[in-house]
Amino acid sequence: MRVRLGLGPKFRKELDASTQRGRKLIQAVNTGLEKAVQIGAGEVALTQLGGDPLTTRSGQLANSIRGIKRSGGDTPTGAIGVPPNSPAAGYAGIQEFGGVIRPVQKQWLTIPTELALTKSGRASRISAKDFTDLRFQMIHTGTMAALVRDVGGRRRRTEIFFWLVKKVTIQPTQWLSAGVRKAAAMMARVIDDEIRRAFD
Repeated sequence: MRVRLGLGPKFRKELDASTQRGRKLIQAVNTGLEKAVQIGAGEVALTQLGGDPLTTRSGQLANSIRGIKRSGGDTPTGAIGVPPNSPAAGYAGIQEFGGVIRPVQKQWLTIPTELALTKSGRASRISAKDFTDLRFQMIHTGTMAALVRDVGGRRRRTEIFFWLVKKVTIQPTQWLSAGVRKAAAMMARVIDDEIRRAFD
């Protein structure tokens, strides 16, 4: 899941490696692009994954964002996104474009309630299995259940720690593409500064 960055056709005409000016320009753009994609990745993590549009729970997605520049070549290109081998790669795309999530190896999807989260909104434990005192309670036969804890003495009550569902529909957030657009002017300035420095 990534957004590719490249140069427009008008600018590419200037990238003639057979001339000294062209080689100098390619080097400057490569240097600027390498810095720009790192800055862009940082901006996406900062502006898009701190609760708006996505609420951060584990921080895994924010920590997985990378800015990558393709090395070498006469047409510098870069990308900002989540590497395919990252643990967050599985849900980065569905957060961007939306879709339906269904359990693959388990019977239910587990959604923590506020009782299973820390004050900062992060999952307080790795999984529902780490809670040893919860019991299963069916809510709607075959479609919704919960993992609950019974608390209190004479005035006993049931607290829901996890909702269990068969599917979840995720609305598109465009967290990555919107973040890259927000950072575009900043990244362009970084590349422009490198070009100006090269020809000063």
